[in-house]
Amino acid sequence: MGAQQTKANNEVLKALQDLDDDFTDKFQGLDKPSWFHQYTSSNNKFLKDLLDNSSKLSKEYEVFNPACVPFNGHNGHPPTEFLLLGRGFHSPPGSGTSNWLGASSQIVAKCTVTNGKCQWTEPKYLKYEDGSHLHMDAEDPRLFQIHDGSVLCWWNQPPPKWQPDPKNPGNKTHRSIYYSKVNVNTFELEWGKATEPWQAKLDCQKDFEKYWMPFSYKGIDYICYDLEPLTIYQYDWVKGKQVKNGPEVVEDWRQNTKAFEQMRKFFNKADAKFSGGTPGIFLQEFDYVDSTGSFHFVEWLFVGHIWINHSPTGAGEYKAPDRKKDIHLKKQHNTWHQDYPKQYVAFYFTITLETKSGKFFIDRVSRGVGMPNAKYEPTKIIFPTGLVRLSEELFLVTYGEADCYCRKYVVKKSDLDHLLQKSGTFAEDEKHLFLRARGLAYDNMHWTPSPLDKFNLIMKPSDLVLDGIQAEKLQVKHLTGDDNQAFHFKNNAGGM
Repeated sequence: MGAQQTKANNEVLKALQDLDDDFTDKFQGLDKPSWFHQYTSSNNKFLKDLLDNSSKLSKEYEVFNPACVPFNGHNGHPPTEFLLLGRGFHSPPGSGTSNWLGASSQIVAKCTVTNGKCQWTEPKYLKYEDGSHLHMDAEDPRLFQIHDGSVLCWWNQPPPKWQPDPKNPGNKTHRSIYYSKVNVNTFELEWGKATEPWQAKLDCQKDFEKYWMPFSYKGIDYICYDLEPLTIYQYDWVKGKQVKNGPEVVEDWRQNTKAFEQMRKFFNKADAKFSGGTPGIFLQEFDYVDSTGSFHFVEWLFVGHIWINHSPTGAGEYKAPDRKKDIHLKKQHNTWHQDYPKQYVAFYFTITLETKSGKFFIDRVSRGVGMPNAKYEPTKIIFPTGLVRLSEELFLVTYGEADCYCRKYVVKKSDLDHLLQKSGTFAEDEKHLFLRARGLAYDNMHWTPSPLDKFNLIMKPSDLVLDGIQAEKLQVKHLTGDDNQAFHFKNNAGGM
């Protein structure tokens, strides 16, 4: 790498150092979204009452789950312009986002790196060219580039005519993926309008869709619909339909998902769900020759998330995020983060295509990773939403924390290569043991045993478990369906 390129990389890294705090705080100055009135109706008195008086919506709203896409950067030069998009949530005072009784907005701004600093455009609510806005219950937008370089945004929402039920604010059935092309100069959506948004349709989709992952290669756009089993479709975004009658060909899916099966043993949770997060970005392509012939492989990188049903017990303590704690008027709401019944864990994985056979497969998978700059430790809800390649060696990951904050970190390719293991031989080379208290968050790696703590220690390579009911009471048992929470580390880079 030349001196000029190194200097450019350092400028970008310096500018992005405070990106997450800038992004979260910058958007707090926006006016309350009076445009939610477009979704009111005379037969929904609750919604009309809520939105008729803008003082009923809090101006101190959460902005989280940041999506990010670069505008430029090529031939080894780092990108210096980024479009960022976050989900805002506006709740009536006293209700809190724990009830999800309020309205979502999608907030967009552009960051340009100049002399090591981020220069921001004024943030805007994302809207269509006709002035209409996304549905008030649109969630978790993503930004990504398709094969021709166009920037697209997708999100999930109920049907356009859906309206919330105050007696059941969590009723969000029949959610689908909708999308549009983004004008990178005006930050407006060019395809569709609020009453007729473009819906992405696949022949396998169900009533509730959320975690699709787009990626591209040589003029072809793909959607990774699911990881278990691996399901990939070619998709034409302009025409709004899948290209073929069925999904792409994949290698034996049981071999694809061996890593997930191994991780479930250590989670000891049969219902742990391995889901998407970020769009995929090109990682590398390479040739391979053996006695059977020559092969060409293309590999994409993704950051996904695992969620595990989890009830905090024992040493597990989850601090209530400040914004959620402050917004609640009732004392019992302060335990929202503690009581949320799921633990989220991030993980890296790659999908590889062998071009001769046209077969895709899950190639490499990491253990679950704790976010290196999370605001809370332990933290329970982390949701990866953006992935950008800054240079050959550096990657930017953006994620939401606690449904309150926009966060980011930079990871090196060398660290990724250290963490990623071949799915087919996942965990076979691990010999080290790691001890953790029962109930402690899965991404916490700093627990020191105390005589009163309960713990497990899985004694690999056997299926025996050293079970500490308390430090002075030890028993050895076979690995069963109990809540064993001790894990093995291949290295100290942050994997479970």
